[in-house]
Amino acid sequence: MIRLSSTLSLVGLLYLTLFLRPIAARDTSMVTLNAKRLAAVERWRLSARGLNVEGNARRSTDATTSPRVKNITFRNPKASRFYVDGTTIPLVNFDVGPSWSGLIPISSAPHEKRKLFFWLFPPGPEGSLDDLIFWYSAHYIVYSAKGLADSGVLQDEWRSGLFVARGFLPGERCKPQYIIPSTKPDPPQPFTWATGTALPIQNEWSWTNLSSVLYVEQPVGTGFSQGTPTAKDENDVAAQLVGFLEQFLEIFSELKGKKFYLLVKVVLKIMALNLRWIEDIANFIYENTTRSTLDLDLQGIWINDPVLGWDVVQSQIPAVSFVHKYEHVFAFSQTFLAHLDSVAETCNYADYNQKHVTYPPQGLLPLPGKSTEADPGCDVWDTIFDAALLVNPAFNIYRIFDTVMADLSDVLGFPGSFFQAQVSPLYFNRADVKAAIHAPANVDWAECSNIDVFPHGDGSLPPAFTVLPNVIEKSNRTVIVHGLGDFILIAEGTRIVLQNMTWAGKQGFHKHIVEDSFIVDGVGSLGNMHSERGLSYVEISLAGHMVPGYSPVVSALKLLKWMEEA
Repeated sequence: MIRLSSTLSLVGLLYLTLFLRPIAARDTSMVTLNAKRLAAVERWRLSARGLNVEGNARRSTDATTSPRVKNITFRNPKASRFYVDGTTIPLVNFDVGPSWSGLIPISSAPHEKRKLFFWLFPPGPEGSLDDLIFWYSAHYIVYSAKGLADSGVLQDEWRSGLFVARGFLPGERCKPQYIIPSTKPDPPQPFTWATGTALPIQNEWSWTNLSSVLYVEQPVGTGFSQGTPTAKDENDVAAQLVGFLEQFLEIFSELKGKKFYLLVKVVLKIMALNLRWIEDIANFIYENTTRSTLDLDLQGIWINDPVLGWDVVQSQIPAVSFVHKYEHVFAFSQTFLAHLDSVAETCNYADYNQKHVTYPPQGLLPLPGKSTEADPGCDVWDTIFDAALLVNPAFNIYRIFDTVMADLSDVLGFPGSFFQAQVSPLYFNRADVKAAIHAPANVDWAECSNIDVFPHGDGSLPPAFTVLPNVIEKSNRTVIVHGLGDFILIAEGTRIVLQNMTWAGKQGFHKHIVEDSFIVDGVGSLGNMHSERGLSYVEISLAGHMVPGYSPVVSALKLLKWMEEA
């Protein structure tokens, strides 16, 4: 037996020597790993510039071959009062180029006290002089009929491209005890200051690479904007913004006649109120202005993770299936998952899509109960949120994959789901910052204002039932983008709303949304997309609520394509 065992051992050794090659140890050194990361980043850069891996253009409009353009100059002497020297913005250690910012009234009335704060950036050397992007963040969600409103521009703009926020001074969800504004970087501005970073950096994916970008803090009552709010509904808010634009164009008249694109990072909800605005602004322009009164050529709208319908549809119905989709992220026990399933079954949330959502629709889709928010005992969204915080105190409702955001420094005070001021004063409350951007020195800027932007409430219905269909029909292109990692507004709920909406004479999409159909050149599938009758719907993998900040390259690519199509 010993001799046989030895013989077999020798045979085995001979086999290994002759037929099997040595297996090299896997190289996991930081040098190798970082080289792979840099190669992946370069692939995205090539894709964003319309190039293949050899550096050859994939489209004739590739920015690397287009003629360079010059920055806009404005002849009206009043424009010089708003000029911002790009070398003097505090803590920004590089020249961001010229810009213009300050307060402009919402009407030509001689004693008008209501003014909106704006920040205008001209196109970069590869951008277009023919286009003007209007961007703001509507982060307004309050759990009361009168709500607190966020300073939608400066906060989001900052994180996006301007600094770190989007909008100009954005905010998001305000409850009686805490506020939850957006704090992610978005791509519009030429510089960004993301959560957890020491200083601002140049924004490689700034939308100013494509076009002039105008950020506005509105409505009256938010951010640096001035005056007493008087709006009674969304139509009033739109009318005031259009009034501002009319005064703005009298000063910056070189922007008259430009192709105009309305974009918003997100539209959130104040319980019974629906603060969405971008659809209402577009609708107001289409229905109440002419080129003689507002000389801009509106092409369409782009909305990120919006409130389109009832809260029960967009947040409650899809909440439990969302948890099951990302069970490994939520890390709930099987006992708690079973409890959620039981509540979903009782409240008619379970299998709602399978039971009611068809392509094409077979009729109007029913509410699961009697309430447009949640019937008693059926608020699974808050139940999930509370449980998620027990498992992970840093749980971020705006992108569920983030697990440490609450521990990171944020110059605007909102690194994740909750307010957390680690810097005092906040960036936009620094006296030198206010002076640099012509902001009022006596305003205590906050991401979420305690001023009621609708002092008497707002009874406007959700846009899917009112203005959005008309806007789609009158626009060259309407784009709705949704981050698949967003929990505060869930993509599956947006699909339900769209299937219940009628536009261009038909209800909903008539063809299924094909999975993995959103393709990024050089990268592959990064989500799902579908277009019918002037409406494009896009879902972005890995992105959260603030899509331009979480997926800046994807947003820039999609925006460029949209502008080319429009």
